[in-house]
Amino acid sequence: MSEQKPLPFFYHFLGGAIAGVSEILVMYPLDVIKTRQQLDSTNQYKGTLDCLKKIIRDEGFSRLYKGIAAPILMEAPKRATKFAANDEWGKFYKKQFGVQTMTQPLAVLTGATAGATESVVVVPFELIKIRLQDKTTKFNGMGEVIKHIVKENGIMGLYKGTESTAWRHIWWNAGYFGCIHQTRSLMPKPKDATEKTLIDLTCGAIGGTFGTILNTPFDVVKSRIQAGSTKYKWTYPSLVIVAKEEGFGALYKGFIPKVLRLGPDDPSRVGDSGNPLLDTEDLSTMISYVPQGGNRVGRDLTRIQQKSLVDKKNNALNAAYIRIQELCNGYQLPKTVSDAAKHLYKAVREDKLLRGKSQDSIMAAVILLGCRRSDVPRTLEEIRALTNVPSKQIAKVARLIKKIIHSHLVQNPQSSILEETTSLTTHSAEDLIRRFCSHLGLNSQVTNAAEHIARRCKDSGVLAGRSPTTIAAAAILLAAKAFDVELTQQQIRDKTGVSIGTIKTSYKVMYENKDKLFDPYWIESGKVKLDSITKT
Repeated sequence: MSEQKPLPFFYHFLGGAIAGVSEILVMYPLDVIKTRQQLDSTNQYKGTLDCLKKIIRDEGFSRLYKGIAAPILMEAPKRATKFAANDEWGKFYKKQFGVQTMTQPLAVLTGATAGATESVVVVPFELIKIRLQDKTTKFNGMGEVIKHIVKENGIMGLYKGTESTAWRHIWWNAGYFGCIHQTRSLMPKPKDATEKTLIDLTCGAIGGTFGTILNTPFDVVKSRIQAGSTKYKWTYPSLVIVAKEEGFGALYKGFIPKVLRLGPDDPSRVGDSGNPLLDTEDLSTMISYVPQGGNRVGRDLTRIQQKSLVDKKNNALNAAYIRIQELCNGYQLPKTVSDAAKHLYKAVREDKLLRGKSQDSIMAAVILLGCRRSDVPRTLEEIRALTNVPSKQIAKVARLIKKIIHSHLVQNPQSSILEETTSLTTHSAEDLIRRFCSHLGLNSQVTNAAEHIARRCKDSGVLAGRSPTTIAAAAILLAAKAFDVELTQQQIRDKTGVSIGTIKTSYKVMYENKDKLFDPYWIESGKVKLDSITKT
């Protein structure tokens, strides 16, 4: 694959800026209401709805959008700074602490530091926005605000409130990233893409609410400092003044409209939830796979992000993820499988044990192990048919990968990259039987009997050392014969991938131990007659 050239710098902004500008256009009235409530020291607004009604009644509906140009113009540089700051601070802290992957404490530290960095860019825009949102404003637009501030205080006057803005961002990011990882760990594992989306939204809302609880007092004093009041100068002394004069509750003015904005975005947020699949470990998001024939805008945004947000080192890694996703989609495997396979691929791809192994064989092996990790039973033969990689090669690479994972876990039991890939146990024969029987069109009686036979094989040691697929194939044949259901070894081979010779050998062993394998009730009730079961 030829190396993709990065798009021009303008397109670096585009992917993240589109969503941000859309959010501003829809949610900006809530930001105006929040600012009005935060600047209200005389309690003229009784709540969010009361504030909304009074603005529309006394000033007109258009006042809800006054100053909107400032956040729109801020969006592109804010997003660019966000990506760069998260990336660079993440690399810096990993190097300083001598770790290879992003941990939760480092995510908190990186988010907080990146938030402080971003504040340098957003302060002038925030200052202009606050001045225009203020009920007592005498300015009609951004130009008038800038001209007045520069004339009165010089160019540095545009940076009034830098300290309070930094504290606002630091506390929000520390709260968000400090909470969201813990919240995720308490959630059940998603069974499908819909559940995963619901869990992501829930975790994001909880983390965002916690971050907002922490940073709202700092947002209140920031608004008052930037509005031009001489009473408020520095953040922490201003917190004391507000609490002393208006009560502690005044520090949470504007909290409701601020929380209502959490769904689309939060103005103080730096970085989306981490994408653990890329080596940068920045706190950005990866636009999901868009299949051929899908939404054109989605494909274009995916292309832009892949070219502009993923550095050269990660191009090959990103291409591998896309290929893994395509393979999983082709076999209709759930997202839990593709995610587990991608995590595994990242964890092992550069290990010396896999040197010389083809990328196709590594991808096939991680998909096989991803199926096992996600309790989605698939056989070697099925993965071979999916990937066109020989079964023996897949099995060999899978064994090497499990060895690598075990070695990594011994060295670093709390590795964040491996936390979702530690459960790589092989599926049992019972797991496979129900699906094989469904493909063969067998009734529930044969299916239940085959599962019972497989369990008894495990308990009694019959066919010990044989693969679950082999045991499943032989158990299905024995159960079919016991209930006089016509089924050939050829049919079983076609559905299970087990050779006829192996089926014959394994069936012979089961036949010799048939008195141990059947439920006594079936025999006593006459449903199964052991003497009528043929030897071949």
